Amino acid sequence: MEYAEFDAERRRITNAWGEEITDPAVLRTMVENLRRQAATIPGQQDRLKADRYLETLDALVDAARTPGSETVQRASDAMQRAVAPIGTAAERRLRAEEGIAEITRIAATAPTQEEHDAALEHIETLAETLDLLDAEGDQPEAGPGVARAADGPSIIAPRSAVDGSGVGESGISDSGVGESGVEETGVDDRTAGFANDPALRRPGQFPGQRSGAAPARPTTGSTPKAPGREF
Repeated sequence: MEYAEFDAERRRITNAWGEEITDPAVLRTMVENLRRQAATIPGQQDRLKADRYLETLDALVDAARTPGSETVQRASDAMQRAVAPIGTAAERRLRAEEGIAEITRIAATAPTQEEHDAALEHIETLAETLDLLDAEGDQPEAGPGVARAADGPSIIAPRSAVDGSGVGESGISDSGVGESGVEETGVDDRTAGFANDPALRRPGQFPGQRSGAAPARPTTGSTPKAPGREF
């Protein structure tokens, strides 16, 4: 299977769910069939990209099989609308960002902490979608926290590496570490904003800390990494 064929089929499955496909078991079968075919895609980079899209389809299957509470169902519906592979990359990115904001608002109305956390789990799929769009080379315009190479794709850099706050004149090497010794984190201001949103935190969670993760501790001689999602 060529990657273009995979992309067309995963779009068809996503768009068909809820209309042509209404049985979660059928949806799961189609995703598993696509997974087997994706293993034959030539080129490691294309296979890795296909694997990440399959993870978003797995989340769709999970949401279809476990509707949960009304709050969780609303979050699931919002997620499915936001991941629809329709329009330009810029339109898809905007739809994913709006979906994250909508799910955050929905989670804030949850009657229990369990439903609140379950609703917020749907954000992971949209965050993954944003990462995939960025990986395909459709970076947003340069701004605070975003550095662009002169003749290459955008490189997400810590704010300090862009505005000079605490970091001297340094470039960004192929290894992801600037000449000043500051390690790239792959986190932009948009993601950091989500990580620090009070509505996204569980009780006792530090600002910027992912759910269930301990706060990062700097090691001797290293620069603490900025908060962000990891995939």
